[in-house]
Amino acid sequence: MGVTMCILAVVGGLGAAFGVAAQGSNDRPGDQDRRWARVWARVALTVAIICLAAAVFMIRKALVIWNPYVLPIAVLQLHLSLAAIVVYPTRWRPTIEGLSAAALGVFSFLTGFSIGVFIMPFAAALAVIALVHMDERRRALAEVNSGVELQ
Repeated sequence: MGVTMCILAVVGGLGAAFGVAAQGSNDRPGDQDRRWARVWARVALTVAIICLAAAVFMIRKALVIWNPYVLPIAVLQLHLSLAAIVVYPTRWRPTIEGLSAAALGVFSFLTGFSIGVFIMPFAAALAVIALVHMDERRRALAEVNSGVELQ
């Protein structure tokens, strides 16, 4: 079950991030939606910063004791975290939830069965939130472009 949730978090998070990036519009839904979008973006930014710090420590540890199996996965986590932090101040901010979910999924995979089991549900939940927000954004953009409400 842990591997399934890890795959959901990483694939779902990256899918949501690329899905939002493919929409690529500055049109935004109403004020209430915008406020919650900012809250979730801040939560995702906090998760990305924590994953970045953990990735730096894991890379350092892998280099000190030379563990070539952990190093590429920790570098992947570092890149996902950095990408999430870099897109925060840009117009691609909605992609941060998906990138943070993927980084947290990789982090839970790296921590294994010690604390990874407890981290994985949060990564899966963040990925599901990112996918739901991607769908909401798609619907809002479709309504703006066509003037018709989708079911």
